[in-house]
Amino acid sequence: MARVVNILKIAAVGPSVAETRTWLTRAMGDDHTGYLMSAGHSVPLTEIAALLTSELVTNSIRHSRSGEGGFVQITMIDSPSDPLARNGPTLRVAVRDDGGTTLPELRAPEDDEEGGRGLFIVDAYATRWGSGSYGGATVTWFELEYRHLPLALFGARSA
Repeated sequence: MARVVNILKIAAVGPSVAETRTWLTRAMGDDHTGYLMSAGHSVPLTEIAALLTSELVTNSIRHSRSGEGGFVQITMIDSPSDPLARNGPTLRVAVRDDGGTTLPELRAPEDDEEGGRGLFIVDAYATRWGSGSYGGATVTWFELEYRHLPLALFGARSA
């Protein structure tokens, strides 16, 4: 059964992106040490989750009405593994903003554009992702299916 691990509501301003990364890393804690199943190698889950969350929060600030003095809400949801479905534990992060004129979608940026690649990063690393409009708000989410690894592999020391 999925459970909400933590929720953060932040002002939709640039410095909030760093605050979000710090919050997410702390909220994940030692329960989410693992690697991505889709990546096939030992990339710490916390690093990828923080990167993808940063991309979605940045998009909300830049492309939604939240960036005009509003707020963004980030929700972290954890689902245990399901042996019947043969999937591992899944971390879902959902970013809610005040909506915009369009929903987030992959698009091909020009070679000389500074931005426009965030959803390509999300698409490359996430097991699944999507977005939808709900009562004027936009929710964009991603899921990371992962496998647990011992903390010692990530340089953690036991007490």
